[in-house]
Amino acid sequence: MRLNEITIPMVQQAIDLYLENAYPGDPPAHPQNLRYTDAGSAADLIDQFDDESHYTENELSHRYILRLGNRSYPHMKLVLEEYLVREEFFFTVDSHDGMVKLKSTSPDYDAWQQLRIHNAEVKATIETAWQAANLPTYRDLRGLMAEQTEAQKKGRGKILIVDDERDVADTTQTLLKAHGFEVDIAYNGYEALEKIAENKPDIVLQDIMMPGMDGYEVCSKIKRNEQTKDVAVLLVTAGTGEMIATREADGFLAKPFKQDILLTFINHLLNPPPLEAEDI
Repeated sequence: MRLNEITIPMVQQAIDLYLENAYPGDPPAHPQNLRYTDAGSAADLIDQFDDESHYTENELSHRYILRLGNRSYPHMKLVLEEYLVREEFFFTVDSHDGMVKLKSTSPDYDAWQQLRIHNAEVKATIETAWQAANLPTYRDLRGLMAEQTEAQKKGRGKILIVDDERDVADTTQTLLKAHGFEVDIAYNGYEALEKIAENKPDIVLQDIMMPGMDGYEVCSKIKRNEQTKDVAVLLVTAGTGEMIATREADGFLAKPFKQDILLTFINHLLNPPPLEAEDI
């Protein structure tokens, strides 16, 4: 949905549904910093959100957030962002729990994994409530992508998408298939490794923040396996601070990004430029 089509009541409803589902039975009030009476339009209201917009390859992607948390975790975010399709905005929830890295031997590991599963469930509940209220979410993005993308010649390479957000994964698959790629999807890290072993892709497009086995661990297992170490791994993250956590990946993309940026990165990995003499 275009930003000028989003209304103040829609934003209020998105916040209401978030709080009702993140804090069932006793939702808190809206953030005190939101001044509805000062907002002449939804754009004025969104200007009061925290701005996490960023540039990728000189292309600005807009992302606005409210850190509303949930009953068990204070860092979860309500997000309104421009993703894949230029000037089209969608509500989503960022669980924002991928920045903590605990080894499986840590005494807090099991509790942390349970919290991440809980966050994923809260996220899904909120986004389902938004969909029922006809607010723009990633489910709408898939249909929009199918309408706007023309099919091209097949045979450009094999890509495995790994993302626990089904609407995002399915939308990305629609886009890449239309651009001639053979595309498969895994919705968790364990399924990804099984599919890679069965049918090795050229590129793994791997979301970092997933419950259970996260993107870093999947990447590490791919790169440390003699049979799969040549598979290019493009890590996708909602936080630029996570990009320094591993050097094993072949590339990083920070959400949100436009479809042209994604295709540029993929084409670069499939057709890397020749090494200069001083690099050999």
